[in-house]
Order: sequence, then C-alpha cells, then structure tokens
Amino acid sequence: MKRIINTSPENIRRLAQKARWVWEQTLLIHKTAHETRLASSLSAIEIFVSLYYGGFLKFNPKDPLDTHRDRLIASKGHGSIALYPILADLGFFNIEELDSVSTHGSFLGAIPDPIIQVMKPAMARLGMGLVLRVAWHWRYVARK
Repeated sequence: MKRIINTSPENIRRLAQKARWVWEQTLLIHKTAHETRLASSLSAIEIFVSLYYGGFLKFNPKDPLDTHRDRLIASKGHGSIALYPILADLGFFNIEELDSVSTHGSFLGAIPDPIIQVMKPAMARLGMGLVLRVAWHWRYVARK
C-alpha cells in the first residue's frame, strides 16, 4: 500500500509545532519524574512526531490493538517516555495522566511499561528492536 505524505510548508510547520509541544511536555514530565532519562527522550521526539502525526503510521486510538495497525518498535527504552504526550494527544489515554508519570498508582512509568497496550512492546533496550521485529515476524507472519 502506497502512502501519500504531505510535504507542504503548512504541514511541515504543523509538525514543527507538534514537536515543540512534545518537547515541552517531555520536559514537564522530567521535571516531576526525575528518574526519566531526559537526553534519551528528547533525541527521538522529531522522529516520533513525524511517524505519528506525519501519516507514516497507521493506528486507531479507539482500538489500540487493531490487528491492521502498524507497530512501532522504539529500541530506545528510557527514551520512549517522549511517546507519552503524543499518545495522550492522539487519544490513546487521557492527557491529564501526563501529570502523574512515575507516581504511585500511575500506569505511566519512568520506563514505559507494556501494560500500556499500544506500547506492547513499543520499546526495548538499545539494540533489541531487531530481535523483537524478527520475533514478531515469526509469530504473526512466518507461521501462518
């Protein structure tokens, strides 16, 4: 399936504004959840914004486990907290949850947990992404 990506100046500005907002939200998360890894989180924001808001990934916030969704494997571990503001903004969970990252009772930890269905397993230690991708292929494609 061919996807048409909008490269208009207006869309590029919109993506830049989204990236700035995600940066700000990630900084706010780090301010209250000190055990998060700030540099690791900030370094992937533009990539995550491009993938989620730029039309590269197919997903449905109302059905996060849709079998036809694209799966992002962010082999970044700690850096995956930059996905929290994006997922909240897109409606995967309530945006107010961002205020409780890494607090008692919150499902949003300093290191994203697979309990968040859309992130299962969205993140892994550095270098583990390839292993996860091969395992997924084996489980869902090669065995059918």
